[in-house]
Amino acid sequence: MAQTGIRAGELARLEDDAVTTLGDSISLRIPVGKLHNDRYVPLMPPLVQLIANYQKVRGPSRSGFLLERDDGQPFDRRTIHRYVDRVASEPGSVTSIPTSSATPWPPSSSTGE
Repeated sequence: MAQTGIRAGELARLEDDAVTTLGDSISLRIPVGKLHNDRYVPLMPPLVQLIANYQKVRGPSRSGFLLERDDGQPFDRRTIHRYVDRVASEPGSVTSIPTSSATPWPPSSSTGE
């Protein structure tokens, strides 16, 4: 959230295909407002890889949303706030990610799959 400026409610409503390529960069498509005028936020390579890894571990989205609970329902913004607060309070938590947008989407697997 800190790297993208996305709000918890926007994060909760992201569709599973929200990561997209725009030109030479990878961006997060955030639908905004009643008319769904989309906002595009560039993603840094480590975040792109985290999202790809999460989707691989999670498997196909049952709700159509990027983030979902074990029961397939999307997270609500309050739950996202609780998780962010918990992670941020842990010793050694990551507070910044290096900035560069030169990672192709989807990221290649390091295992050769």
